[in-house]
Amino acid sequence: MKSRRLLRSLSGRIALLSLVFVALSLAWLVVVPIWNGPLEDPRVATEGLVRAALYDALQTEDVAAALDQSVVLREVAAANPRLRYYAWQAIGERVREASFGAAPTRAAMVRASDLFTDVGAGVGAGVGAGGAGESFWRATFQEPGADGGPPLTNRVSYEFSNGKKTYLEFAGVDAAVTPKLIARAKPIVYWWASENVLASAAGVLLIALLVLASAVRSLRGLTKAAQSFQAGAGREPLPERGLPSEVAPLVHAVNDMVVRVEAAYESQELFLATAAHELRTPLAILRTRLEDLREAPAKAALRKDVQRLAKLVNELLTLLSIRSRRELPDTVDIVATTREAIAERVPLALCEGVEMELASDVPAFRVEGDAELVKVAVVNLLDNAVSFSASGDVLRVQVTGDGCVQVRDSGPGIPPGQAERIFEPFAKIPPNRRGHGLGLAIVKAIMGLHRGRVSVANGADRGAIFTLHFGPA
Repeated sequence: MKSRRLLRSLSGRIALLSLVFVALSLAWLVVVPIWNGPLEDPRVATEGLVRAALYDALQTEDVAAALDQSVVLREVAAANPRLRYYAWQAIGERVREASFGAAPTRAAMVRASDLFTDVGAGVGAGVGAGGAGESFWRATFQEPGADGGPPLTNRVSYEFSNGKKTYLEFAGVDAAVTPKLIARAKPIVYWWASENVLASAAGVLLIALLVLASAVRSLRGLTKAAQSFQAGAGREPLPERGLPSEVAPLVHAVNDMVVRVEAAYESQELFLATAAHELRTPLAILRTRLEDLREAPAKAALRKDVQRLAKLVNELLTLLSIRSRRELPDTVDIVATTREAIAERVPLALCEGVEMELASDVPAFRVEGDAELVKVAVVNLLDNAVSFSASGDVLRVQVTGDGCVQVRDSGPGIPPGQAERIFEPFAKIPPNRRGHGLGLAIVKAIMGLHRGRVSVANGADRGAIFTLHFGPA
């Protein structure tokens, strides 16, 4: 499941492809030297290992000991009885040198290093020049073997850089031993074999990360704007500037959709507001004419029905007026407002045999808002809690130190999966309970206006805990 979510994410896809690319590059780093024997002349590869071992030994204080301990040179010497080598390096007045086997035949060339660019013409010499004061030279000489044996291939090279002179000479590499050495060769050999591939891998990975960072940055503002979307809130369209060309058409389509949603929402709000407002007059006339009838059981039932209709109309108008508001007039002390709401509802709760208790962690807590609307939200939570309480229950209200108002009842609690649905208009759980299902929807709208939220959770033993989450002013 987690792997599927990763593949659906743009970041996950780029990260996965980058990891695959790095893995292939590392595989190339290992595989290329292993297969280097079949892909190029094995003897040439062995000579490259010898040259690298000689150069590495010159970087140590005890050149002779380093050469003697070199695994590469040991293997090559075991397979090539005629092997000989000579390594020399001069840094100022300090000279390091070491040799193995027969005496080198071209070592005298190091004494004429200033003339190297003229040496070896016609014998396969390779000459090059770097920056100012830098030069390098390589040559291959065919020499007769001892006692009439096969000829020897003698490799010599010279390098002058940063005031350091290095001369290498070796001969007698007749048998290739690359497959035996590759597992024990130094990492520098691997790097020389694959430095371009690894550099390319690092570059591609860096580019992928930069592209991802740029895309995330441009989409972050878009995500924040989309998360703040609320129908009827008069919000600005999602920003289209600075987005990748692949995303911009989608954002444009979403903005068009939002315009249509806003138009439909406003049309619905206008219809509901007009209908609720127009119902007030016939309800008032109906109530007046109802009072002209003589007292009878039917008249009492009709009076209750009219009261229910009037309450429904008032709740609809209240809900619509809250949704249409944009600004909050002042600051509210939610501790004092909660105390007023409880004082207003205590008489009705006592008629049901329910007691109310108030506890506050702070003497006062002020938030930006409308005192009357905050009071309506608390009153609606109290009425809802009383409707689920039995005679003898205690309804506990608490104002916490972080600006929350909690209302705890002793009812049956919230059924599983219904915690969000109960805040929808006309939602009644259970369906046969009294009321119109608008009280909690009004609470949610009030908290949205106050940039807060309302939540519900079941208590540890029984009952439900409704919480109004405010922030400080």
